[in-house]
Amino acid sequence: MSDLQPSLLGEDENKQILSKRRIDILAGLIKLRDNIVKKAQEIDLPLEKISMTNKRLDNVYENISVFEASFKKLKKDNKAYLTQAGRLVFENIGKLKIIENWQEFNGFLVDLSNEINFIIILTGREIQSEEFLSYKEETDRTVLDLKNREQELKKYIEEVKTVIEQTKNIKIHDYYDLAAKENQEKSDLNRRLFIFLIFLSLTVIWFSLVTKGYFGLKGYDYYFFKGSLVLTSITLITYFLKQSVKYQKMADQCKQTKLELEAFPSYVANLSNEDPLVADLRRELAMKYFGRDIDNKSNDETSNILQDQMKNTTEMVKAAMEVLKKSGNQ
Repeated sequence: MSDLQPSLLGEDENKQILSKRRIDILAGLIKLRDNIVKKAQEIDLPLEKISMTNKRLDNVYENISVFEASFKKLKKDNKAYLTQAGRLVFENIGKLKIIENWQEFNGFLVDLSNEINFIIILTGREIQSEEFLSYKEETDRTVLDLKNREQELKKYIEEVKTVIEQTKNIKIHDYYDLAAKENQEKSDLNRRLFIFLIFLSLTVIWFSLVTKGYFGLKGYDYYFFKGSLVLTSITLITYFLKQSVKYQKMADQCKQTKLELEAFPSYVANLSNEDPLVADLRRELAMKYFGRDIDNKSNDETSNILQDQMKNTTEMVKAAMEVLKKSGNQ
């Protein structure tokens, strides 16, 4: 089979052909060595050349052994290399058959020794190439493994940073949670008082209508009592309603702040503590969450309502007193 045929076959068939060629080369080396021994015994050597020839034979045998050992170390089958190694072995087996005298045999040993030395060098390069590729593959796997470990470590560090940040802020979370509960309880209490006063005012107004004659409330006295009751009821109902709304807003604000503080560590986990953005965020959040008066507007509104109701009540009392004075003079 020619050297071009393997490239036209499938990958598995190429491997089988190259593997068979490797086996043939090893078998050819053994045959070449045995044939050299036989040829050395067949040829008549001059007495003065026996020592030199034996040295060359020993050198050839040694080179063949080195080549065989190196050849067996190869792990991959390189087509070009195997072709050259096979040519060396089988061509020299053929050359050995036509040698008839000492001079030809001596020249053959010299040439074979040089060719084997050259193929040994090529074999060493093949071995180095395989070792380099193996080292490169191992290095690539190590680099990939290190990258994966780096990603895992980064993820672990981010998780640890998140936990640390959450641990640092856990007391602040508890403070806001406690404030939210307290404000919610106050809001619920004022809401219940607001509803109770509505029913109480309606009941008292109805009761005053029913018992109007029993208590002797007539004319201006009755209307004064009724007006005072209505204004007082409206004032108290409005006050408790505003208080309920105020504390509800404060409770909602505390809940929102608690949630934002809990989410903040996860948001900045991917950022370095030296990042200016983190410092700016902390500064802005500190100004937002601490030292602010979130119910100032509600206080002002409640105060204005009370002042208006007190003013209206005072005016009504003055008017009623004037009417009573005029009635007494008549």
